Amino acid sequence: MRGIIFKKRALFHKYPNKVFINRKIKTFLRSLLFLTRKYKIATFISLVLFLAISGTFINYVFLGDNFDVENLNVFGTENISDILIRKNLESVIGKNILLIRSSKLKSKLIDISPYIKTIKVEKKLPHDINIIIEERKPSFLWVNFSGMYLVDTEGFVIEVIKDFENLEISEDELDLLKGFKNINGKDQNNSDNSKGDNRDEKNEKISQELEKLEVMSVVEQFWLLNLKDIEEKYLQYNKVYSYELHDYKELDKLSGEIPFMTIKLLNFDFLNREVRQYIWEGEYRFVVNFRDGGKIIFSSRRDINDQISDLNILLGEMQLKGEKFSFIDLSSKVIVYEIE
Repeated sequence: MRGIIFKKRALFHKYPNKVFINRKIKTFLRSLLFLTRKYKIATFISLVLFLAISGTFINYVFLGDNFDVENLNVFGTENISDILIRKNLESVIGKNILLIRSSKLKSKLIDISPYIKTIKVEKKLPHDINIIIEERKPSFLWVNFSGMYLVDTEGFVIEVIKDFENLEISEDELDLLKGFKNINGKDQNNSDNSKGDNRDEKNEKISQELEKLEVMSVVEQFWLLNLKDIEEKYLQYNKVYSYELHDYKELDKLSGEIPFMTIKLLNFDFLNREVRQYIWEGEYRFVVNFRDGGKIIFSSRRDINDQISDLNILLGEMQLKGEKFSFIDLSSKVIVYEIE
């Protein structure tokens, strides 16, 4: 027996490295099995905790009423009814504030009134939504042959105040008012010189002026008739007249430099002379008529700041000399004027 045992031991110790490796493998496998079992349980526990916390969070934030909209607050409105705004947004009351898109609220409001310029939406957790409106600012009344319109500081029509029955006026008469042609359809700059001498031309010019005054008289009566019943709230704004037949709709914009020039000149101090009428005789010619008969002509083809600068210099010189103008034409760099 001892011999056999000795032999087995001898055989066993014949490969000492192999035995050591086997032990390491067994130890590693046992450790791996232990860790696997351990972390499977930990992973399961972590998953359960995550789901529990997530469920609680979702239930608190989205399924409960903890973040439901309760109040709609409106700011910045003067000409737009707060009730109208709230009515258009009443469907959001009771809905989760976190699920409401600000862009969708804006789209519901942008077309309800031409007075709306910009809309800002602020969410005040947990229950309030603030609607901040920037309104268009009314600036002046635009009056033409089709109606009267309230225009903002950028030239957009924000109210169609009154539609007129269109004035019966021919194209030649309209061109005459704008200074393009005479009543017979002849171009002022291409008159037929072969028909007479300077006296004939002078008589023709006088005749043309008389015809223009006659047409202007008809136009003035037309405007007086249509503007007699205007609401008192519009009387605070200056009327700016225009020889045009265009029918404007809400949010249509006046063309070119008209809005900018108009607002500039409405705010100008003409040495305290009382203005009777502001009128655009055409797209390029703006005339200020005074109650004492004076007149100043401006042009949109020349920089309005240059025209105002020239006018200030001229009026300053007249004031120093005690003079009073009856006519000033600033439409070109060569200023034409007459002293009373």
